[in-house]
Amino acid sequence: MLRKMRSWWQRVQLRRELRAGPPVVVYQMGKVGSLAVLRSLEAQGVHPVAHAHRLHPSSIRAVDLGIEALNPEAARQRWQERNEGLLLYDEIIARRRPACFITLVREPVGRNVSAFFQNLEVYFPGAVPDEMDVLREGFLERYPHHLPLTWFDDEFAAALDIDVYAKPFPREEGTLRLQRGPFEVLILKAELSDEQKESWIADFLGLDEFTLVRENVGTAKSYGDLYTRFKEEVVLPPAYLDRMAQAKYTRHFYTDEEIDAMVARWSGAASTIEETSS
Repeated sequence: MLRKMRSWWQRVQLRRELRAGPPVVVYQMGKVGSLAVLRSLEAQGVHPVAHAHRLHPSSIRAVDLGIEALNPEAARQRWQERNEGLLLYDEIIARRRPACFITLVREPVGRNVSAFFQNLEVYFPGAVPDEMDVLREGFLERYPHHLPLTWFDDEFAAALDIDVYAKPFPREEGTLRLQRGPFEVLILKAELSDEQKESWIADFLGLDEFTLVRENVGTAKSYGDLYTRFKEEVVLPPAYLDRMAQAKYTRHFYTDEEIDAMVARWSGAASTIEETSS
């Protein structure tokens, strides 16, 4: 009963805030540094501000079904994220109210590894293994690797009716502003420096200044040691890396040099080059 009451009250508060003025919504796939942006906006007094990985009702339902198939208990615990996403959709998108959306992109392999470790209990219900071979197999076989590759088509375009692929992305600069109807969008590469992100966000929102504070860093969490070892030790198969490198998403947002570096990083080639040159 307490969970339902608390959820109801949070929805009432959020609805009131959204109706107070044009909101800023940090809206992106998971594990791209979004919580740092959200918490920094809140700390600087930007209001109203909200956060979502999924807004479109059909997309939210698809995620629920996918998680439920792996771990029913984890699916049941998504009530708050689900309710907030549906409320944002109803209050902003369905009603076509003006809003500013900030979204980030990240190279897909590192992003998937981070998301996998964020949700280890989903993929290994009961007990999380500490053997790198078992974790590697679990990552390759159980994680939905298409998520970053299709998020802008399946979720972003479906919710906002904005096709990010319709306009060339300035891959060297790493940022782009778009507008459609009442919605303004700022796209940022997660790989930009904090100073670059701060400058672009301040300009986008008309702030005199903006300071980014780090949040939700994987190495600081309970799985931090496993995550660090995985990144240091695991080599991913060429077929997987080629699939990620050739994807429309990757080619749209990243330069050839950045894609080559991603492949080298996760194929073990980067460490081999470093050892040879040292």
